[in-house]
Amino acid sequence: MEKSIRQLQLQDLHHLEKMNTGIEDDYILRVYDRISKGSSRMYGLFFDEQLVSIGGYTIFAKQYVMLGRMRSDLRYRGNNLSTQLMNFIIEQTLTLPNIQWIGANTQHNNVSARRVMDKLGLTELSTLYSAISSDIAHLETGGRAWEKVTDLSKKKAWIEQLYIQTGAIFPYECYYAFPASEKLFTEENFAQWSFLKIHNKTEC
Repeated sequence: MEKSIRQLQLQDLHHLEKMNTGIEDDYILRVYDRISKGSSRMYGLFFDEQLVSIGGYTIFAKQYVMLGRMRSDLRYRGNNLSTQLMNFIIEQTLTLPNIQWIGANTQHNNVSARRVMDKLGLTELSTLYSAISSDIAHLETGGRAWEKVTDLSKKKAWIEQLYIQTGAIFPYECYYAFPASEKLFTEENFAQWSFLKIHNKTEC
């Protein structure tokens, strides 16, 4: 059985559809055309012509690489395939110009993904917590609402003080978090992002 790794193209979707990952409704199949081009790439590990493991990356702010989208066929798990594939992907990203940081994220209870990250030598930088609620009434205290900040210079000053100067982890996009640097923030970001501060306070 011949093993090979290569970048996946749009026409490779049928290989993904044949994989038995145990994921009932895998979002990757729905957005494959978007995550396999542009600033994103997908790679596959094949046994002969059968796709048995996938993974990929997306580049943010032209210098941050976020690894992810690891899947392996249930019939081939336990063979270290994800680790082999992600090692190959890391080697590919190291050949790209301007890349300053390579990392990954996963949910705390995704033991298999965390095991792969450990094997890749990735160290934990930050833990993010999220919550979803359709009713936020129980969070209301009766106090004044936070004030929206629209002044771009104030937004930039806060980001400079809280993140860029300290190199703190910034939740850039959804749950993608990166060590802050000037290149992570654009004029478009500052214009689009909402900044709020407590009444009569300087914190946001």
